[in-house]
Amino acid sequence: MNTFGDKINYLRKRKQKTQDEIAAAVGTTKSTISKYERNLVEPTLESAKNLADYFMVSLDWLAEGDLYEPIRQNIPNNIFEGYMEVIKKAVSQEITADTLNDALVFISKVKGVRKGDN
Repeated sequence: MNTFGDKINYLRKRKQKTQDEIAAAVGTTKSTISKYERNLVEPTLESAKNLADYFMVSLDWLAEGDLYEPIRQNIPNNIFEGYMEVIKKAVSQEITADTLNDALVFISKVKGVRKGDN
């Protein structure tokens, strides 16, 4: 399960922001953001709302949702799960960069064929 802290860390890095920048934007300190990210403290409801507003995510997602939910929104579940398996294997180095690139080329070709069929 992905914790509140995991999500804050993920969103911060995705926006390419520092803990100082996030803290200034939501009215807290770098130390507090660091403690959230390391799951050392839980935010108050007001702080959680401020963070959700800043990152433009729902408070529900931030509190309990799947980390990959924003990515998954427009991808059918079975396809998303397949992507995740490939990513997990790539991360564990069972798949080389060349093999992953070959897979991406194949996907592009399949999409081209499907477009031509319509």
